[in-house]
Amino acid sequence: MGTSVTAHAFRLIGAMGRYGHLAVGIAISALFALPKAGYADEVLPDSRSLLPAEWSENLRFAIDLSSRQLYSTGTDDWHRVDFIGTDLHKVFSGDSGDIGTLTVQGYFTHIEDEEIRPGFANGKWTYVYRIFNYNHALMPRGRMNLKIGHFEIPMGLEHSINTNGTLRDYTHGRNIGVKADWGVSLNGILEAAEYEVSITRGSGNNWETEGDPYIVAGRIATPSHRNLVWGVSAMSGDVFVQNSGGQTVERQRVGVDLQWHVNQYGLFGEISVGDRNGEGTSTGLIELNRTANSGLWMAYAQLVYSTLDPDGGPQVDASTVLLGGKWDLARWDFSVQLSHDLDSFDGNSERNLYVAQARYRF
Repeated sequence: MGTSVTAHAFRLIGAMGRYGHLAVGIAISALFALPKAGYADEVLPDSRSLLPAEWSENLRFAIDLSSRQLYSTGTDDWHRVDFIGTDLHKVFSGDSGDIGTLTVQGYFTHIEDEEIRPGFANGKWTYVYRIFNYNHALMPRGRMNLKIGHFEIPMGLEHSINTNGTLRDYTHGRNIGVKADWGVSLNGILEAAEYEVSITRGSGNNWETEGDPYIVAGRIATPSHRNLVWGVSAMSGDVFVQNSGGQTVERQRVGVDLQWHVNQYGLFGEISVGDRNGEGTSTGLIELNRTANSGLWMAYAQLVYSTLDPDGGPQVDASTVLLGGKWDLARWDFSVQLSHDLDSFDGNSERNLYVAQARYRF
């Protein structure tokens, strides 16, 4: 039943075609960006804008360039990932308050090495949306909104901590199989809680219908501005497997997450349990981080642990330690991360992955 509902709910998005939404996103970014070239994150006087004044207000736009260098001791080889994109955030307002928010983050992405290439990439420059959605206000003061487009699935720490474009990450890949998806959600901020409930296509960056994938997910949490934040999440769905001929993976998860801020330190954690194609699985993460008083740098350490109970076999474990840091210098930021596999599902260990990223926004 969920599959049928999903297909009908997103017929409009699917009708846009595999490349239709790409053209729309580029056109929207170009429309807002051209009169503002060279003025990232600034609102220009009306005389400098080709757009109507009401469209130029509450608008942030930046061109975003980044490159990552990776070295894996598992393959004993270097890899590189390059991004060239735009980041647009526009709030539409009226006399009675905000009407809605448009977010478009589209990137030309180049991942040449097949060993680290996700399914949506082909070894050439590929246009990929990290985020592309419109969040329309249904009730005043953000109490209820309707979001449609490509957005992060509401589950766990990632729901309130945006790691897009950074080396830092949480457990979306292990838990759900995709980080962002095409669909719709109801979301809002109340006095005592924040919430989002979504139904999405289940295929990640591309809109795929083979195998009738879908994901239903939701999270409710205490307000994210507090020093102590905790949330509860759940998801269920059939997740599309890239380049598999239409295969899907059945996934269910229930999890809790915690954020505790003390001065410049943060202690974060999340844990989830569920199954993957009928096999029991669990994932846990704990992070200790420190942010400079100036906000110019931050460092973090993570421990990630997963278990899998395969049918007819013993439980297998995987655990990884990660150390990372980020420095902001004017329009530049530089990031590094080391991950060390203590254990893996295939029985190999002592594998290291070294990653460095340079990023420039203007």
